[in-house]
Amino acid sequence: MSLTEDPVVGNWYTTREGELLRVRLAVYRHEYLSALLLEYLDGHRQIIAIGDWYCMELHRDMPSVTQRHVST
Repeated sequence: MSLTEDPVVGNWYTTREGELLRVRLAVYRHEYLSALLLEYLDGHRQIIAIGDWYCMELHRDMPSVTQRHVST
């Protein structure tokens, strides 16, 4: 089941391809969420518009799984 909820800064998510990504930063314009800075497990960072977030097929990652892959 894909997410249709708002992103949470600091939470990890899994793409349908199995990649882990974390929401690092939320950008607000005129008090509305407009963009996100995403960071992938390999360190690659990407800025996306909030509309693109809702088009991505993501699943919230379980904390126990994330802790095996990364140290925060």
